[in-house]
Amino acid sequence: MVTVPMDERVAIQELTRLYALYCDTHAYQNVASLFTNDCVYDEAVVGGRPVKTRSEVLQLFLDASKKLGPMMHICTNQIITEFSGRTASGLCYVLAEGIFYMDGTEKPFRIFGYYDDRYSKEGDRWYFKSRVLRLLVPSQGAPTFGGISYDTAATHFTVRE
Repeated sequence: MVTVPMDERVAIQELTRLYALYCDTHAYQNVASLFTNDCVYDEAVVGGRPVKTRSEVLQLFLDASKKLGPMMHICTNQIITEFSGRTASGLCYVLAEGIFYMDGTEKPFRIFGYYDDRYSKEGDRWYFKSRVLRLLVPSQGAPTFGGISYDTAATHFTVRE
């Protein structure tokens, strides 16, 4: 177990909780504010395009906002794997469920995975330096947004090119 001062651990945990809240309440400006100016945000496993700046994170969410309906992120099992005072690494499980609006219909999705995170402390505040979604279990409904399809009969998933 990595030794992390309690106030730093709580601040990093709060960062991940705010991400879920801001995504789910469609507060995309606030989502972007959780990232460093030069960052990596990558949900390519479910069809998202990777971006490398805070302004690109905001634009990504604004572009997707027309397709994103109600959703809910449940983030749990957070572990901090490295800590050096001003930088840290960790992960947290995520179950995200919601609705995509595609082709005039509502299409549900479920994403089962974890965020592989790198954190950076600037001043007295923690930010995401990198947030990469990795799947643990095949996700359902994501082909409506692009990327993953799930064949329930074969119980496997494929990535579309």
